[in-house]
Amino acid sequence: MIKKFLLSAMFLLMLNMTLFAQTPASDFTMTSTDGAQLKLYSTLATNKTIMLDFFFTTCGYCIQYAPIIDAAYVAHGSGSGNFDIWGIDNGDNNSSVAAYRTAQGVSNPCASGTEGGADAVTTTYSSGTYGTFTGWPTYSIVCPDKHVFWDVNYPPTQTGFDTYLTQCSTDHSVVPSSVTAPKNDIYSKIYSAYPNPANDLTTLSFGLGDASEVVFEIYNLLGQNVMTISAGTIGAGYHQYEIPVNQLTNGNYLVKMIAGNNQVDRVQLSVIR
Repeated sequence: MIKKFLLSAMFLLMLNMTLFAQTPASDFTMTSTDGAQLKLYSTLATNKTIMLDFFFTTCGYCIQYAPIIDAAYVAHGSGSGNFDIWGIDNGDNNSSVAAYRTAQGVSNPCASGTEGGADAVTTTYSSGTYGTFTGWPTYSIVCPDKHVFWDVNYPPTQTGFDTYLTQCSTDHSVVPSSVTAPKNDIYSKIYSAYPNPANDLTTLSFGLGDASEVVFEIYNLLGQNVMTISAGTIGAGYHQYEIPVNQLTNGNYLVKMIAGNNQVDRVQLSVIR
């Protein structure tokens, strides 16, 4: 199955997924074609963000976009900094994946499906736990605190992961166990609005430290409140909530989240039709 634009179908699906808790990333261990052990939880514990690149060696769009993904990898230090890209192959062996990397100029580590253990990772992550899997390639970000941004930056651009990396390093920063901090300082954040720019609907990914009455307010650039949505009482943890934007005119907006009596975070949103 090759990745396709399925926006209409995705919007219909989102209507049935108005609110659900975010599941932390599942741990796994793979072996790259270079023989390195890729251990997710151990790597996240070093405050590193991981992009998972789900691909297979004969996938046309995977081949087309491989140079863009490699450019992003190199631009962020080729794995030497707080960001790494791991290729998750589906169904191929080590020699096939090694040949693919050479032919497409892929420098980030990749694990083959059959010999590197990547098939099991694909099965786990494409099950629908983190979002609908629509095909290959799929790019997903895993933050140090195990929050998953599913199916991002498609079709990819070199800088398209940067927003998520910023959110991982700030909103999703690892808090040392020796530090006692209020729950709201750790979790009460808006992590993203997707899609952004939005056309009809956008889905807010957010977290709450405690159960709260949640209200979302949308303001235009003049500071005028153009929409208020009461989401009701929502429990502690990671969640997603759909916001309809089909009534808004084209432009830029600010979405504020109010939990209880406190404004806890905001995110910029663009509407384009």
